[in-house]
Amino acid sequence: MPGERRGTMDADSIMGGALLTEAGAPGGSSFGQLVSAFQEVAAGVEGTHRALIERVEHLTRELESMRTRNAEPIACDGEVTLETLERRSVVATLESFGGHRDRSARALGIGVRTLGMKLRQWKLAGLVPEHL
Repeated sequence: MPGERRGTMDADSIMGGALLTEAGAPGGSSFGQLVSAFQEVAAGVEGTHRALIERVEHLTRELESMRTRNAEPIACDGEVTLETLERRSVVATLESFGGHRDRSARALGIGVRTLGMKLRQWKLAGLVPEHL
């Protein structure tokens, strides 16, 4: 039709005539039931998607508040080495996760085996508590 936009049609204009049965009664066909079922599923998917986004946003805010709550500034003077800072970070992370190595390693961005190796070396040197 003149003046009508091409390429944009809503579901009602596409399905409008198709929802009639052969006798002309609206919604009585199996096709009409199928369209209704698809519309219900689409509404449910949209609601689920929205709920997932809200949950991710909530967890992100919660994680950020945990980070700021547990953050302890490490004062560096001229004699603190990178190894000392690393050890302090590892010990603080392990303590904040109750000694759970897998969670601590993930939070530190290292592997569990790497964490275990570092702890073993530091324990042998007497640099960290034995309970870690």
